[in-house]
Amino acid sequence: MIAHPVTPAAVEFGRTVLVGDFGGILLRTLFRELTRTDVTLSYVDDRTRLLAATVALRPIAVLLPVRDAGGVTCAPLAERVATEAPDIRVVTLWQPERDRDQLADAIRAGSELCAVSSAADIVRCVTSLRASGAPASAELDALRSLLADIEPPMLVELLLTAVQSAHRGVGVGDFAELVGYSRQALGRQCVQAGWPPPEELLDWARLLRASVLQWREQSTLVALAHAAGFAGPPALRRAVDHLLGEAAVLPTALTPLGVGTALRRRLTGR
Repeated sequence: MIAHPVTPAAVEFGRTVLVGDFGGILLRTLFRELTRTDVTLSYVDDRTRLLAATVALRPIAVLLPVRDAGGVTCAPLAERVATEAPDIRVVTLWQPERDRDQLADAIRAGSELCAVSSAADIVRCVTSLRASGAPASAELDALRSLLADIEPPMLVELLLTAVQSAHRGVGVGDFAELVGYSRQALGRQCVQAGWPPPEELLDWARLLRASVLQWREQSTLVALAHAAGFAGPPALRRAVDHLLGEAAVLPTALTPLGVGTALRRRLTGR
């Protein structure tokens, strides 16, 4: 979904990219040329409000220009966002034809850099924000080995597809479409195989994704929740309580072996 800078955006918790719309004519023009992205772009024209929205909404990322229309650098804002919401990516959009002399401030502020000269560059930037949450092939291979003895193999592959898409926060309908089933047909496949319903299957996929992230590097619960497709830490906690047991301690309970073992117990009833 896309909203022009002059139009209020329908903000989705954990599905939104906040854009600092501080009057830069060229950047505003480029954003107006966009026709479609797979996230909601929410435009905020006030620095204080952008910081408050970042803390409250936990977006995928915050996009900032190098400077506002008055020539004031956005580096201090990037540094504040990075300090108050360290799990949120901060990206500075810079224009090669005019912004090179101010890049050092953005780098020192801890911002990622993305050069943009066209709307296509912005689309690539936004797409990379989504793609960054996808697991590496080596991680999927490790999970496939961990789940190798679970039957039927077809549903294991569906589960791994859900792991691949976990960071997108897809629902059952979107997931069924992704794997080529109707929602009802996917539900029937799960029932016939003695597997959990698709809603629970997605939660297992998100927990597996979170477990790989936690295994690879120590992360905050906020970062784990968002990267695994949960709306936030409370949703992650509910899934852990339901699937791993209320005695499970976060984040230490999130290991690939621990989640895989719990899934195997769920499938065998033991």
